[in-house]
Amino acid sequence: MKKVSKEKNINISEKVQMNKNKRLVGLIVLIVTIVLVIVLFFATGFYKTFFEFLGFEVDREYTAEGIAVSFNPQGEYMISSADNTIIICDENGITGYDNSGTWKWHNDVKYVSPVLVSYNDFVLIHDSESKCVSAFNSSGIMWSKTFDHCVRNAVAHDGTTFVSVITDSEEYNSEIYIIDYSENSKDVFSGKFVDEYIVSSSISSDCSQFVLSGFYSEGEQAKGVMMFFKMSDGEVFSTEVFDSIYPYVEYVDNDLLVAANSDSLITVAKTASIDTKDDKITTLWSRAVDSDVVISIDTLLKEGFCVSFGSSDENSEKSKVVFYDKKGVLSETVEYSERIKNIKAGKDNFIISSNNSVYLLSKSFKQQSEYTSLSDVEIAEFINSERVLVQMKSRLMIVSFKVKK
Repeated sequence: MKKVSKEKNINISEKVQMNKNKRLVGLIVLIVTIVLVIVLFFATGFYKTFFEFLGFEVDREYTAEGIAVSFNPQGEYMISSADNTIIICDENGITGYDNSGTWKWHNDVKYVSPVLVSYNDFVLIHDSESKCVSAFNSSGIMWSKTFDHCVRNAVAHDGTTFVSVITDSEEYNSEIYIIDYSENSKDVFSGKFVDEYIVSSSISSDCSQFVLSGFYSEGEQAKGVMMFFKMSDGEVFSTEVFDSIYPYVEYVDNDLLVAANSDSLITVAKTASIDTKDDKITTLWSRAVDSDVVISIDTLLKEGFCVSFGSSDENSEKSKVVFYDKKGVLSETVEYSERIKNIKAGKDNFIISSNNSVYLLSKSFKQQSEYTSLSDVEIAEFINSERVLVQMKSRLMIVSFKVKK
């Protein structure tokens, strides 16, 4: 039998103990490292960015800082903003400025009664005295298209590359064109309507359906109408008739749209298929005698919509803002001691404005910041996700909303 010396047994035991100590030290280092990472993860606020990346909404607080911008428009002018650019339409044409008010580009196109509508990536311009619709972004003119008759209304549809254009007509009450500006502004739908006077339109985000809202005459009365079409073939699959006209229609989600006028707020669910069991019209609010009216409304696609209510007397300084989720369910109501006269949805948040204040709200309608002005606010629109153009009677401000550190 081979004998093992006592000294060799001691050496083996020492090595085993040393390995145990190394593993223990390694485990302690690992635990300390994990604790430090967790502390830094929350202390630096990085966890908020991480949770946002995963699709969760995180409460953030913002500071608001306003910087005056000088500009010298010629004669009467209109102003809007999008895609990091301030766009001014005056007697000289269309001019773009950066966030600091520095000149970027100019276009000589002239308008008589321009309408400027701001979207996330461009400003859409049309004129009831013109046959042309144009879009401008940070580089200048993005695209332009001329129609056979003067343009009554033009609407770009969030989440798509489509623009609906409603024109006057010599033979019909309305003509409508849906163009795809990603495909050289080609027509994807055109229609002429003998009886219906179309005032607005919307396209679902999945591009499966679109709606035209307007009215027609029935004796001495005007009846509101919504016509629902399949995008695939342009065929009507449903028509709804109302006692009132809905000039605001906007899809909140693929099959659900919100419609509003000063006296009524409804949602309409429509499925472009044979199965119509989920189709329904829901009245969210209807004006009672001598009660408030709808002042402003806007929709954040697939998130919800925001509505301000106030007295029909524009001098009234009280209002309330009501928030509905993407299913049309009431989420929150906030009372204000001022008249909230404008609501604007951005890419993932809202701004609401009164005569002297601009509020930044999250997509779940939580107030994140407030900017107070000494003079009347006329326009408040997003320049980008962190900057808002605020036009007052006597000056122009760029308000920066920055996350508090």
